[in-house]
Amino acid sequence: MSTPPIKIYYPSQYPAGVSPSQRFRIEQYIPFLKKENIHFKIEPFISETFYGIFFQKGHTVKKITSIILGFAHRLLSLFTLHKFDYIFIQREASPIGPPILEWLYARVFRKKIIYDFDDAIWLSRISDNNRIGIYLKCFWKIKKIIGMSHHVIAGNKFLYNYAKKYNNSITLLPTCIDTAARTNFIVNQDTALVTIGWTGSFSTNEYLEKLYPVLHQLQQELSFNLIVISNKRPTFVLDNMEYIEWNESVEVETLAKCQIGLMPMERDEWSRGKCGFKLIQYMALGIVPMADAWGANNEIIENDVSGILVYNHQEWFEKLKAIIIDASKRKSIGLEAVKKATEIYSTENNLPLLSSLFSNTSLP
Repeated sequence: MSTPPIKIYYPSQYPAGVSPSQRFRIEQYIPFLKKENIHFKIEPFISETFYGIFFQKGHTVKKITSIILGFAHRLLSLFTLHKFDYIFIQREASPIGPPILEWLYARVFRKKIIYDFDDAIWLSRISDNNRIGIYLKCFWKIKKIIGMSHHVIAGNKFLYNYAKKYNNSITLLPTCIDTAARTNFIVNQDTALVTIGWTGSFSTNEYLEKLYPVLHQLQQELSFNLIVISNKRPTFVLDNMEYIEWNESVEVETLAKCQIGLMPMERDEWSRGKCGFKLIQYMALGIVPMADAWGANNEIIENDVSGILVYNHQEWFEKLKAIIIDASKRKSIGLEAVKKATEIYSTENNLPLLSSLFSNTSLP
């Protein structure tokens, strides 16, 4: 007798393929989970029609319309919940408002919520393009959602410890990457002209901007290329700098042009919640990852072995200069980075853990 399929309802915030959190925390696993008879129904709150304008300034009427339609679809979906074994929520079921949907799922419809989060989203932080959101987000709801959940998945130790205050059923699962798909893109560290890279979204451009004085000073002494991959152009300009608009189809091959990858960040509570995925992207390609020694970065990088950790702007300058000059050290760190990414942060090695959380017998 065949085992019945496990059915998961996934009320995502955004359409598939556009949000890094969604793509790498769950979407990349869905084809593999399907082979294990675990099936997802994805239903985005913000449709593809409205996603393009949601993080831009203005478009107030369209944004309000998208939110109204999102809640309408969520309410209609309540009548289909009986078909599903679990509800998987990544961050929140709706981008604004109190946890009414989560309360309905868990308390009224008695569904088991598997809750995943990868940022310190209980802290107040809003894009400048959507300042009104600070009055609508209800940041306090995160602890409530965690408390109502059947099981919680946290992206790093800081998030794990926060969740532990409100729920004892927790799994630590880092944001992972398909390392096997990147084998043919491992970078060449034997190059006369080094390329430094940074990848991120408009919301993290500010971190790169703060590193501009270091990069500018460095260019007075050394020649190097700089590639910035983002959905927003940086405000500064440097010699030999190339801005490439982010595109999933060419993201890997573009990053593979770089020998060194940057991850500057602020030393604040919000940054403690960051899961260091940039570093894992770099490491999987043999790029030397350089990062502020803060939060999950200290868990991911073994300093001077699988990457380089820095503590201030002076160290950024000195260590960046040293690694640009030292090709043999870049090669050594690059090899260790690939090894660590493959062993610890690959989707293949973490798939069994995620799969077990959706088993009808694995959780009480």
